[in-house]
Amino acid sequence: MQVLNFEDIYHDYWKKIFRLCMGYVNDDDAAKDLCQETFVAVFQ
Repeated sequence: MQVLNFEDIYHDYWKKIFRLCMGYVNDDDAAKDLCQETFVAVFQ
């Protein structure tokens, strides 16, 4: 079983999570903020 580090997870999922956030807020800056908050929660 391969263990992924946070950087791998970020690069693998950023675009998908950003698109999902854009679907909710339809605002680029707000979607980036939500995406960042998501990754902070994953990191913690």
